[in-house]
Amino acid sequence: MKYIFLQVSKEVYLMDFKRIECIFLLVFVAINIFLFVEIFQAPKLLNGGHTVNVQNNDLKNEIIADNITLPKISDEQGEGYYLATKEGHSWISKAKEQLSNNCTIVSSKDTDAIIVNLNKPVDLGNNKNKTLSNIKSFVLNTRNVYQGGKYKYIDSTADKSTYIFAQKSKYGLVTENHSQLSIVVKNNHIVSYMQYYVAPLNTLREKQATISSQAAIDALYTYSELPNNSHVLWISFVYSKLITTRGSIIFIPTWLVAIQNSNNKFTIFKRVNAFSGNVMTIDNEEDKGYIK
Repeated sequence: MKYIFLQVSKEVYLMDFKRIECIFLLVFVAINIFLFVEIFQAPKLLNGGHTVNVQNNDLKNEIIADNITLPKISDEQGEGYYLATKEGHSWISKAKEQLSNNCTIVSSKDTDAIIVNLNKPVDLGNNKNKTLSNIKSFVLNTRNVYQGGKYKYIDSTADKSTYIFAQKSKYGLVTENHSQLSIVVKNNHIVSYMQYYVAPLNTLREKQATISSQAAIDALYTYSELPNNSHVLWISFVYSKLITTRGSIIFIPTWLVAIQNSNNKFTIFKRVNAFSGNVMTIDNEEDKGYIK
């Protein structure tokens, strides 16, 4: 009986050993297959940049095929911040104190802008080539415009009855109606202007990487925001309003793009979030005449 028990135990042991041996063999084969696949794919991984280049070239060819012309763009990434400023109207009282008595200033509690009507319109002279420089001189004069030195002229695609200036910051231009100066010209005279002013901006986070202008154009094309037979007039890196929360206005870096239809010459504007690459919804009336 003892002999039979030993025989059975031996047979069970041999069966367990063979089972373990099979398991090890299967694991060994699986590892070899895994290593083989990794080695096979390694050249593809090493050539990942090449794959991206191929995809970029495909997009470029498709854009050309759709008769879309582009300005000079780059695939170089940049950096930007989340910025914030406090809502408020305190600057308006300062502006009223600073400006001369040769104008009528209209303001409202419901908006953070002022409308300045000149009692005596400013003659810009007969030399059309000096019109813009004369307007810039008007803006820089502290008797005419509050903090005029903090605004930069924007090369406008709109008609020349309104000259648009955007507010400057140490982080870049802020292209929103909350920071815009609009000079109204009639019969070659400055007759009035509307001014918004953004208080000093503060960073909310550390500097972050932003997408390139090339990536912004690719995003617009991928999401069917670049019509066929169109011309991209310009693309600029600016700061745009993201949201208003708890009495603060939050701004983010964006790529602002002016697109003109080749048939009717109508210009539309698109914004691309420079952090995420998402196309943002904007009011094209608000963005008339933005920068080049």
